[in-house]
Amino acid sequence: MNLTLKTLLALTVVISAAAAVATLVSLPSQADRFSLTCGWEDCLWVTLPYVVLMILAIVFRKTVAGATISLIGALMIGGFGVFAMYNTPDAMGIGLVPFFLIAGCGVLLLAQLVRWARIRRTNRRS
Repeated sequence: MNLTLKTLLALTVVISAAAAVATLVSLPSQADRFSLTCGWEDCLWVTLPYVVLMILAIVFRKTVAGATISLIGALMIGGFGVFAMYNTPDAMGIGLVPFFLIAGCGVLLLAQLVRWARIRRTNRRS
């Protein structure tokens, strides 16, 4: 694996980890704001999409295109997740944010699979 791929993978993992930490930091204050109880299972549930982002980045790190798609996905999903956690207007939004992020991870996986299918189709023709 060359330096570009390692750099893209490292950036994706760092962005995902930073978004997970920022989300975890906001969780207690949001729980206090809406009078919710917050346990360890909530912390695990909220960070699950960021772990999925890291796993997708590791799985699709073989090509520059795959690593770039993972980096863009981590930027978009991580940015939305942090923004949504800090700016949720009600308690229901706190519970829905992880579902939106998992849906975003699904879209990222779909983009990676479309890229993989196109590469495979191109290789089959030549």
